[in-house]
Amino acid sequence: MIFHGREAQAGRRHFWGKELPFEMLVAVGMAFVGKAVATYSGLGPEPATAAAGIAAYLGPRAIDALYDRATKRA
Repeated sequence: MIFHGREAQAGRRHFWGKELPFEMLVAVGMAFVGKAVATYSGLGPEPATAAAGIAAYLGPRAIDALYDRATKRA
């Protein structure tokens, strides 16, 4: 959503444009991913909520970059 807002401010897309529903779906999907990772890790309710929020904030591009970075070190 932050990415979408920045793109709208820069004039590259309309805020209420056709991209908005897709950005919202990605944010919700990433929240589910964060919740799944937190559950798998055995985190409590508060850290699980934080993990879901962080995943939704970072989005799939950042998560993919972090994963690539982590697997190259191993």
